Amino acid sequence: MVRIGNKEMPKNKNIRVALSYIYGFGKKFGFKSPSRKLLEDLNINPFVKVHDLTPEQLREEVQKKINEQIRLRTYRGTRRTKKLPVNGQRTRHNAQTAKKGGAATRKKIAVAGKKKAPTPR
Repeated sequence: MVRIGNKEMPKNKNIRVALSYIYGFGKKFGFKSPSRKLLEDLNINPFVKVHDLTPEQLREEVQKKINEQIRLRTYRGTRRTKKLPVNGQRTRHNAQTAKKGGAATRKKIAVAGKKKAPTPR
């Protein structure tokens, strides 16, 4: 079973059709469509059935693309290293924990369900 982007791909369909189940990959298979570009970069035949692919085959290639963005220090690559939104989302109101340094820098105030020791007077 192949899962991409938290979506299960239908087993008996061509990979180019199955990619349209992911948000952002349309059914259009034109010259500049994301699904066509992805399959060309991965050297995968668009008419291969999904059940003939291995999950590792797709996962490795996606990770290679991410690492290359980071290595080339593209805009998207630098956003990935800082754990900020990559696809143009705003950071004024969201992604605040990433901007402040993540969960590791948050102060721990109290643990729920534990009583504090009484303070001496």
